Amino acid sequence: MEQNITYHLYTIAQLREYLLHNAANGISLDMISNVGGYALINNPCAKDDDIVISAAMQNNEVVGYTAVFAEQLVRPDMRLFWGSSEWVDVRLRGKGIAATMMRNIKDAVNDVYFGMESSPASVKLDLKQGSKVCYFTKYHYRLSASKGIHAQLKSAYINRHNTQVLRNQDKADFEIRYINFIDDSMYAFMQKHSMGDLFFRKREMFNWMLTYPYQLSTFADEREIENKCEYWPNASNYQWIAIDILQKGERIGIALFTKRNNALTLRYIYHDEQHEQEAYAAILHVIFKIGAVYLYHCSASFAEYLSRIGIQYMDKEIETPVSFTYPADFSFDQNLLFQGGDGDMFC
Repeated sequence: MEQNITYHLYTIAQLREYLLHNAANGISLDMISNVGGYALINNPCAKDDDIVISAAMQNNEVVGYTAVFAEQLVRPDMRLFWGSSEWVDVRLRGKGIAATMMRNIKDAVNDVYFGMESSPASVKLDLKQGSKVCYFTKYHYRLSASKGIHAQLKSAYINRHNTQVLRNQDKADFEIRYINFIDDSMYAFMQKHSMGDLFFRKREMFNWMLTYPYQLSTFADEREIENKCEYWPNASNYQWIAIDILQKGERIGIALFTKRNNALTLRYIYHDEQHEQEAYAAILHVIFKIGAVYLYHCSASFAEYLSRIGIQYMDKEIETPVSFTYPADFSFDQNLLFQGGDGDMFC
């Protein structure tokens, strides 16, 4: 089956023609879902000639694809492409298809290619093709249990513990407002308190993520089982949650989360130095209110806060390395913070 593989690249303009006008230009939903496609063409940083899909075909059947999206960062001032999805038919793996697709798209974007939390196989391929990879820490927490009598007893303890933590935190003087749009004043606050971040996005990109919650992501585990090129079978269970944190009417913090089923990921935290504890307490309220079973984040200071107030008793947190792939000529201070990543697959 490995014979007669052909490779193809597709632009934003071609994707728009396919989605809006049903153009017969080689693109199919086996490469990009409707929701993912519409997210790409509405990306505020996209240009018509941006290459966004690299695909492998055999006998008019999609047997592999990889996808990227463009972004013009505020800091550092540069235009880059985030690698997002990659898949090869299980019957054809080990034939070099992924390497060819990746090389094609890296050449198309002039090697200004970045990736967050790639699979080990993808990291190996990135390194082989000249990219660099470093790692940072991701924290995992299990916040409740639901099966078996032992788990039920443990869950009851956890719920009492949550209640006590909330009771203690209720003494804090803050207000939480749930938001679905970042306005100018919010963005100015985020920018002011983001100087320790490696990357800082445009306001339009934050709002793009809030509008299109699962830009390009694929749910790889289910696809591995079914060997299907399908995007997010459980996409309806994925959403962004954003909060504005106020004290006496003044903004002291902003946080953005993603929620997939019963897992909550804290992706962005912005707060002023004087109100770190209040901002973290507000974030904790959101976590408990949502009732997430799992919590993920990449903030060492937030991990220290959770440990200090006793959250480790719910379940000991686990630290795992998360990959950051970047071009060989990109230099940066590795003490800077990673927040948010590529908007979909990060932690």
